[in-house]
Amino acid sequence: MAKLLLCCLLFPVFNPLAAQKPTILEPANCAVLIPGTFQYSADTIPTEVGEIIYHTWHSRDSTVQYLVSFCNYPEGTVHSDSTELLEEFFTATISATVEKTRGIKRYESGMLQSGFPGRFWRIDIGTRYVKTRAFVAGTRFYSLQVIGPLGAEQDKSESAFFDSFRFLDLLRARK
Repeated sequence: MAKLLLCCLLFPVFNPLAAQKPTILEPANCAVLIPGTFQYSADTIPTEVGEIIYHTWHSRDSTVQYLVSFCNYPEGTVHSDSTELLEEFFTATISATVEKTRGIKRYESGMLQSGFPGRFWRIDIGTRYVKTRAFVAGTRFYSLQVIGPLGAEQDKSESAFFDSFRFLDLLRARK
């Protein structure tokens, strides 16, 4: 027993994200812990409310991909103050994702990110899983995602990633 205790003291559990410094994503007004470095991409998506530019930063470790995305919705469409509209928005977002990917929704729950309303859900797609934490701050939609092979979930690293998100300027986020 004493040897086991000594080993635990000498070799603490290593969390790969704990040693990281937050990566600052100035255009997204946030900082987040990631393994490695992010690569940036942007897509223009035609929608019923006009073209939306979807910004994404992605990083990969040996088995899991980490993504931080955001897009700005036009005034009068989606806003963090509109509780009823957000219920419909998140329900439609999750349903459309399940349908488009032909995945299976495993769970969904409400959550708050720095006081802003959102959802956390998991969808299994073939041999992979996608965990998403999404929320709306002002008129900006944020999505943090972890994608990996089924059976290879890295709960500590994934939680560290999701829980590390911080706004750089909370006042700017409320607009």
